[in-house]
Amino acid sequence: MEDNIQKTGPPVEEDKHIIHSLGLQDIKGKPGFCLGDILVYHSSVDVSDVEIILPAELPLYRMVIDEELSEEDAITGIQNLIRLAPNASCIILAHTISAITRQMFIKIGITPQTTPQVIGDSSIFKSSYVSFLSTIYNRDRPIKPIIRLSATPASIELMLNQSVDMVVCADDLHPSEHEYGKKSKEKLESIIRSVGDSTGKTIIKNGEPVELSPNCNTITTGETPYYGSKSTGYRTLIINFIEPINQTVFSELQKTPLTVSTFYYNFISYWIENYDKIFSIIQKRFDEFNKSSLVGITVPRLQRLYFNLECSFFLFLTYLYDIGYDSKENLTYHHGQMQKLLIRTIKEHLDCINKREAENPNNANYLEIINDLINNGAFSFTKDKEEAKNMSYDGIITGKHILIRGERLVKVIKELVPNATLQMITKNLISKGAIDKGKDKTSKPFNGARFIFIKRSKLR
Repeated sequence: MEDNIQKTGPPVEEDKHIIHSLGLQDIKGKPGFCLGDILVYHSSVDVSDVEIILPAELPLYRMVIDEELSEEDAITGIQNLIRLAPNASCIILAHTISAITRQMFIKIGITPQTTPQVIGDSSIFKSSYVSFLSTIYNRDRPIKPIIRLSATPASIELMLNQSVDMVVCADDLHPSEHEYGKKSKEKLESIIRSVGDSTGKTIIKNGEPVELSPNCNTITTGETPYYGSKSTGYRTLIINFIEPINQTVFSELQKTPLTVSTFYYNFISYWIENYDKIFSIIQKRFDEFNKSSLVGITVPRLQRLYFNLECSFFLFLTYLYDIGYDSKENLTYHHGQMQKLLIRTIKEHLDCINKREAENPNNANYLEIINDLINNGAFSFTKDKEEAKNMSYDGIITGKHILIRGERLVKVIKELVPNATLQMITKNLISKGAIDKGKDKTSKPFNGARFIFIKRSKLR
């Protein structure tokens, strides 16, 4: 047990700058990054009075690198690893870089909130591959998923909270319907929702309430995808691990595990030294992104996911260019390929969610569907009550309700759930306490016309 716990260290002098957590730090006004027992800091900062003292209950995270490996060879090693599974690997790499640079994205206005699921048959080494590519710490030890879904919910929440600015990989999603499989799916649902909403349970620590919200990115592996409700589906991304990787090549790469940690260490060093420049570049890209639209990806949450992963991969390519590893032409090509891959993967994921809703119209979460449609501008509204009879408007916005014409509501929803009926929709809304009904109908009259009265308090 002692080997797995960070040492608290000796008493600290009051004038020392103490670092208490992993990940991005503010060190005397400049960025730094705590990698467990190693501190990456800006060249302009004097760190002689800086000390790392991590919580005693935090699992031991050590950044072990190959100091003899050149920066170029570390990159070559990563590229060899990527080539084994080019589609899945690029997204996994981007997700890992997103985790490392997580605090920068949050500051810009994008909080990483998606839990990708890498799905494939058994015995194709997907779990080993995902862990090998995304694990930063302790690479001189056997590399495996950090969380098993057999772990207790409390231990999972604590791990997600303490594992700052890194990827936490969860394995062991069972496709079966026996009791263990059901419990695993419940835990996976909890992880996806917790990360997707940036929330966690509140505990009392030193007499004060502390929320155990996630501070990391998460990724899971399994044999079958888990979608849950439509809103849960929007908080995950299915990545299909279609073919077995070349085990001979993978085995050779596994013999030099420090190549990967050395690459991440070099990337973090580059990012910290050039933080202000990179922040400005990403902020500008985000401003431009907010003025544009993605064809075929209409869900805001999935649009933000695209931006986060696309920009994270862009940072990887920018790093390669800035150190002179590759030409601008080659990197521009790879960037374009990544953009196409992300759009295709997210659209396929969205199509699967919509197909599931269409095949099971009675089970569709119509409140979530309506919420997303409203946020995406699918309905035209007026706030002028005198316009109630004006059929050019789909509805009216009042203080406590959003009023939508029943026939228009069904028509728009049928584009996503073709077999949906007004009865199915209103039954779902009534079960969630989301509408105010009339005396004998689900609609109510308003200024000479009838509307479905949806409570604004039930919408996001």
